[in-house]
Amino acid sequence: MVVHIDAFDDLAVTNYCLWTWNVTNQGVCYRLCHNDPKCVSFQHATGRCRGYAVAFTLPSRVQNSAETGTRLYLMCTAVNHYGAACTSGTDCHGINSDCLDGICQCESGSMFSETSFLCTQYYQGCYFDDASRMLPHAEYNVPGMTTELCIQHCRDENYVYAATQYAAYCYCGDVLPDGYPKKPESECSMPCDGNPAQICGGGWRNSVYLTNV
Repeated sequence: MVVHIDAFDDLAVTNYCLWTWNVTNQGVCYRLCHNDPKCVSFQHATGRCRGYAVAFTLPSRVQNSAETGTRLYLMCTAVNHYGAACTSGTDCHGINSDCLDGICQCESGSMFSETSFLCTQYYQGCYFDDASRMLPHAEYNVPGMTTELCIQHCRDENYVYAATQYAAYCYCGDVLPDGYPKKPESECSMPCDGNPAQICGGGWRNSVYLTNV
């Protein structure tokens, strides 16, 4: 009823964690995950159990650190779930998910929410900008800019919207003001400095996202 994923042995997985409990044995850990509808994988070590909302396929897909004695297991419900291996989009049954690079991941315009544990639509579109700034707060510029980095920055600053621009810039705000119309997606075409697979706006063009996912 569970499958051991040996590639994760001795790793402490921190992403997508639902809960952590002190347990006496692996059987208790399994039952905790089995009884939680959101839990599709669990990690057990002596005295501790972590439940996760995704099916992990590759260690490179998560942030982790060394933790001797841990073992990761997938529940039978992990098949075709977020994080599972796939060959086409029809293999992925999670809401707003698609098969990308052989893994069921959130489709374009969605992000995995750490509150709902679902892929949530968050992309708002490509917008015009000028020197007065559509989103005028908490400007952030780093060479390794990504969509997630900008969204997290604006969320940490308690703003509703985040926008990437010109590959490496991030802006935040609470409203989408008049005078800054939505533009064709083709006008937001610059790859993000930190992830060329993502788009980070363009020249005076914002790729706008909600932060409350």
